[in-house]
Amino acid sequence: AAPAPAAGAFVAPTLLTDVPLSADAWTEEIFGPVLCARAFGDDDEAVALANASPYGLGHAVFSADIEAAGRVADRLDAGVVWINANQVLWPATPFGGWKQSGFGWEGGVAGLEEYQKKKTVVEAPNGFGGGAYPG
Repeated sequence: AAPAPAAGAFVAPTLLTDVPLSADAWTEEIFGPVLCARAFGDDDEAVALANASPYGLGHAVFSADIEAAGRVADRLDAGVVWINANQVLWPATPFGGWKQSGFGWEGGVAGLEEYQKKKTVVEAPNGFGGGAYPG
């Protein structure tokens, strides 16, 4: 491992295990080199643990079974889910969070749409006779 810098702020990469589910480290988003890890019995328990969070920025699923990983990814409440990768994004890849994570989307067409102010105007030039659709 590389030595810590002599000056400035530095946090060593940290792995936290067996953290109580009520602990801030488990329930809050940590933006730094910190990972909370927990054993689980099956996919249902793993998905329930992940989705119990009020946040949903990104998740990563690692598995030798790609099809199983895809099924888990489909069930996770997050804006981005990586399978057998983490933090991989391209300029055209939309990135944003669900629930209390993030402030909109960035990247790709979805990111550009954040800068648009959209409006729909519907006009019936000869009037509209009352029903939902002209009959």
